[in-house]
Amino acid sequence: HSPGKLYYPWGIAISAQNEIYIADTYNNQIQVFDEMGHFVRAWGGILSGDKQFQTGPYGIAVDNSGLVYVAETFSHKIKIFDKQGKIIREVGGYGNTNGKFFYPFGVAVDNFGNFYVSDTYNHRIQKFNNKGMFLLEWGGVGIGDSQFRYNYSIAVDSEGNIYVSDW
Repeated sequence: HSPGKLYYPWGIAISAQNEIYIADTYNNQIQVFDEMGHFVRAWGGILSGDKQFQTGPYGIAVDNSGLVYVAETFSHKIKIFDKQGKIIREVGGYGNTNGKFFYPFGVAVDNFGNFYVSDTYNHRIQKFNNKGMFLLEWGGVGIGDSQFRYNYSIAVDSEGNIYVSDW
């Protein structure tokens, strides 16, 4: 678990400053690299205080202001950090009501300060503002329009279109 060495990297995001953020899942941390691939910093790791991931991080996104959104899938939470790794807030917890998750694997941000969670085992997408306030949800289990069956990854383009990988 050396700096720059990855163990089961799952998610990747690029900041507006071209820093590369990697969800280093089995090392329970976030690692950051510059655009040339040189290690810059890391946070998290097993038993690391307020930066602790109880379970490995999976999905990751960085917004235009530098906030880092991390899906801590097996804790059913999204954790929001500043770019140095200081925790700002947590959203979620186990459940199927608005604002709760059942294995959220993916997270994405739009240009308006909202973030989207691929709530994988609830087969839906949830949208929040950057303060963590629930805004709306859509989906449900199935194979029809606006339905999902284990949606994992999610991305939002510059025009606000949402892309979801569905198993």
